[in-house]
Amino acid sequence: MVFQIILCRHCGSDRLRRDGMALNGKQKYFCNACQKGSRQNPTPLGYSPEFKEKVLAAYHERASLRGVCRIFGICRQTLVTWLKKVARLSKLRKTLTKAKTGDVLELDEMWSYVFKRRNERWVWLAQCRRTRQIVACVLGNRSEATCALLWNRVPKGYKGTTLYSDFWEAYQKVLPDEQHEATGKGAGQTCHITPAKP
Repeated sequence: MVFQIILCRHCGSDRLRRDGMALNGKQKYFCNACQKGSRQNPTPLGYSPEFKEKVLAAYHERASLRGVCRIFGICRQTLVTWLKKVARLSKLRKTLTKAKTGDVLELDEMWSYVFKRRNERWVWLAQCRRTRQIVACVLGNRSEATCALLWNRVPKGYKGTTLYSDFWEAYQKVLPDEQHEATGKGAGQTCHITPAKP
């Protein structure tokens, strides 16, 4: 029978006791000599740039966060930290594509609540049908004033486009009649924004 003597990776002592299991299934140890913890066959400190690129590429292929962590054996918080470092989000006005002739905006609102159902909030969205980009958004109530705020936030290039919305009266009062067309949900003109129903 062969016995393997495990030594502390910090001080070299053999005065180790088991200290549970790590998330990746490795045995954890606690050294009674130096009072530090370690794992059985620990991975080298740090990950190579090639390994990080491979993990991030798998995530960008739309694998789930937990799935990527299981496949590559890394901690979820480690992956989140890497994603934060590579994600340099620009402001909307820098990433928004320019409007083209024939563009269509779909306007709709989604409902939710904060803590209690009576604290309802409405998210108003204006989405370009061609690019699927959100051109403008507003968080507020379901009033005409909130609709006007949404229309004011639509960039100038998109102000001359065709506008589709549902039959909510705030749209009829705020949006220009010559551009606006109200349609029902079944018409498919606002199908790219799916609102939550109260």
